[in-house]
Amino acid sequence: MGHALRLAPGRPEPLFAKARLEEAKKQYDDAERSYRSAIDAFTDNQRKSNTYYWLGEMFKNKTPPDLAKAGEAYAKSAELSGASPWKLNNIAIFFIENTYEYDRAIAYLERGLKYGNIGTLRNNLGIARYSRWAYYYLNPAKNKSGRPNSDNPEKITAETGVTAEFVFAKGPLTKTYPWVTPALLKLGLVTNVDVM
Repeated sequence: MGHALRLAPGRPEPLFAKARLEEAKKQYDDAERSYRSAIDAFTDNQRKSNTYYWLGEMFKNKTPPDLAKAGEAYAKSAELSGASPWKLNNIAIFFIENTYEYDRAIAYLERGLKYGNIGTLRNNLGIARYSRWAYYYLNPAKNKSGRPNSDNPEKITAETGVTAEFVFAKGPLTKTYPWVTPALLKLGLVTNVDVM
């Protein structure tokens, strides 16, 4: 690795490769410096976006995770990203699973859907909207935006195609949206729960 850096000092590609190697060795401080050096060296926003994405992945997956730094890196990746619906989807999933920033996740998914009607993104948009609705329904004091919770299950299903039953069935399988199941049960929107 050192040879590549000596042959191409200041080039972003060897810096990125160095960051990945340092990350694999769990040298996270060194990897962060190398990722940030690669970001500074890249001139293309899409390449910068990709590197911020990998920096976010490192922060999310390291032990212990640094979710605040991961969120910052992912947000910067999304800001710089061009037509990358799958990257926007993955970033949105991070915000659904690890934060209460449902509005941010929804914005990324809506932006990703501008590049095509992709079923996975549409499903995740429905999940994000159900999550936001349920979170504020069960925790009205947490709605600091002052905006009324204008979503409801019928509206979300009509606009995304994602049903209450779909989200309810997926809920126990994942940590992504713990608020949805209790809210749906409280309102009686899911009544036939067969467990095998």
